[in-house]
Amino acid sequence: MATLRKIREIYRRVRRKYNPQSHQYEPIPGETSPSANQTFSSTSPSTSGSFVTAREDISPQSLLSIHQVDSLSSTLSSSSDPLIPRIRSSNMDKHFFNILILGFSFLLLFTAFQTGGMIQETVVKGVNQEYAKQWNGHSWSGYTSLSIVYLVFSIANWIAPSIVAIFGPKTSMIMAAVIYCLYIGSFLYPLWWTLSAASAVLGLGAAVIWTAQGNLLTLNSNQSTIGRNSGVFWALFQGSLIFGNIFVSFQFKGIDIIDEKTRQTTYSGLLGAGIAGTILMFMLRSYPASETNEKPVGPVQALYDSFTLFRTKAMVLMFFTFAYTGIAQSFITGVYVNSIGFTKAIGENRKTFVGVAGCLIGIGETIGGGIFGIFGKKTAKLGRDPIVFFGLILHIAAYAGVFINLPFNANLGDTDESSIIPTSLPLALVCSFLLGLGDACMNTQIYSQIGSFYESNSAPAFAIFKFVQSLFSSLFFFFTSEITLNIQIYIMVGTAILGSITFFIVEQAARRKSRSADITPSIAGDDVKDGITNPAYVKDTIGQSTTTLVVP
Repeated sequence: MATLRKIREIYRRVRRKYNPQSHQYEPIPGETSPSANQTFSSTSPSTSGSFVTAREDISPQSLLSIHQVDSLSSTLSSSSDPLIPRIRSSNMDKHFFNILILGFSFLLLFTAFQTGGMIQETVVKGVNQEYAKQWNGHSWSGYTSLSIVYLVFSIANWIAPSIVAIFGPKTSMIMAAVIYCLYIGSFLYPLWWTLSAASAVLGLGAAVIWTAQGNLLTLNSNQSTIGRNSGVFWALFQGSLIFGNIFVSFQFKGIDIIDEKTRQTTYSGLLGAGIAGTILMFMLRSYPASETNEKPVGPVQALYDSFTLFRTKAMVLMFFTFAYTGIAQSFITGVYVNSIGFTKAIGENRKTFVGVAGCLIGIGETIGGGIFGIFGKKTAKLGRDPIVFFGLILHIAAYAGVFINLPFNANLGDTDESSIIPTSLPLALVCSFLLGLGDACMNTQIYSQIGSFYESNSAPAFAIFKFVQSLFSSLFFFFTSEITLNIQIYIMVGTAILGSITFFIVEQAARRKSRSADITPSIAGDDVKDGITNPAYVKDTIGQSTTTLVVP
């Protein structure tokens, strides 16, 4: 109600021409007072004081969302009225607070999971020796564990929107975070069956937490802030790789086989970070449905929406982009860093450099996310596709470096085989940074694209993204112990090029559609013929947006 009162005050003021010299509101010749139920549309001002044009073609019962309030405030920002900056600031601050809490909670939680996942194959080598008698000859593979996680993750993405619809994004996220903590705890005293069960259950938790995260990111963003918020979240989230791997590099220093004491100390520290991140999630603020563009749906409808959206043209094209991010994620966070640790030519402290490489990946991810967050408005002018193509160039350069620098069998275990050139630790670390920076370029723009295209239907859209991504992560982890490093690089280069091309096609199609259509964004105004429920996002970036406002 407070927001509505402020909007009424804005309306009363901007219907008169504000004179900053006299600090008075001067009547506009020929203007009449509006009726209480009249509908208005804000447009870019053509003359000072002429900010609002009356319209009567939209029902006064239409909902007023915080996104529309933010858009109106942005349109009126050229006014010298002293009230308007305060309105815009008060609306944005509480939503940006949620983005920060979301980012910091994921930083802590994924300091546990991402770091634990990176070192898992290295740690499991020691676990297999330690538990050889108890497991009666059975052995465990870190790649198998992650393959199970991502396989269940991909399947569970179809029911995750229904779970989020039942419990809400905040509660769903907290429940999933508890599962992450249980998974990390399973490595303190590992049993073969507990590792298997924990991996499967974590897949369900991952589907829920990422669907809820995408939903919360969209609910707390609008067309002008989605790029910034995606970048800020990504920078904070990937900071987990920096802190976690600094910790690991000290823990593993001078150690060839990870013993029980080192493993328990490492995973106890990671578990503590995960618990702290879970507790921080309780600080997330919830808002009434009337303050969002997201329409509440039931669990059955959420499942139906997911299947419907998956068959649309845009999603079919984006399938290849999503698939590449899944393959790249597996290689970057699982295969590559362990390959460094398995390459004997790097030296006796090669296990230490598993953590250093992971840290540099995190620095690249954080710098990329930070650039797109801090300079979000400037990068938005470039468009999303140039940033994705820049990420493609970085990744191809990194893959070329890995191809010539590491033995082709380095992903399979300790090796003293030679590579195409003498193995160079500095080159391996530079490639780590390039992989992280390129990954940030691609993922932040995918988040921004989904948040823009599917503003009113974000949970199913993010669930589909994570379904495809996690499915290909699972497949890649499953086959990574069967195919050598060079074959993996061929696969990644091919899918990277294909995924970048399809991303470009979707972006260009949306731009053409928005330029040829006279679109007024509204809460219920979904156009799902091609899968894009909010194709008007481009108009916001080129200063042509028209936002419907109902004054009660």
